[in-house]
Amino acid sequence: MIYWEDFTLQKTANIDSPIRLQGYYYSITDEGYDPFGFFYQNGVFIEIRGSNFKNFEEMDTIIQNAFINSKRYMSDRMIWGLYTIQDSIIRIETYYHISAFERCSSMLMGNIINDTTFIVHYLSIPYKKEVRKFENNYKYFRAFTPKPDSTQTFF
Repeated sequence: MIYWEDFTLQKTANIDSPIRLQGYYYSITDEGYDPFGFFYQNGVFIEIRGSNFKNFEEMDTIIQNAFINSKRYMSDRMIWGLYTIQDSIIRIETYYHISAFERCSSMLMGNIINDTTFIVHYLSIPYKKEVRKFENNYKYFRAFTPKPDSTQTFF
């Protein structure tokens, strides 16, 4: 049995979201593109795992296969999270792997720059009493349809 720590954020609808929601967010690294995740109007976030894609087409194909063609993601609690936006502050709560049988919550915090870009400044892992600071951790929007279904039973 795996222990899942409760989230501190509550599922909150973002009717007039200051960020675009019709696609996914990604970051640019020296090695390529790293997908980040999908945001939904209902306050749900789906983390995309994978890194160092050489181009958008490769990244889109992997996302298409993992999230649209396959529904396995729907039962993977580790990729689901919640987010809130207040003024220009974005908070994203996801799970952090502690051990084979424990998952704690972690919180990313950042600032929205415009409707297609935000920057993550901190990752807080309260269980470990750890805060990591990031420099230049920008997330950029990429339009993508269809988005994966955000229906799940975790929140």
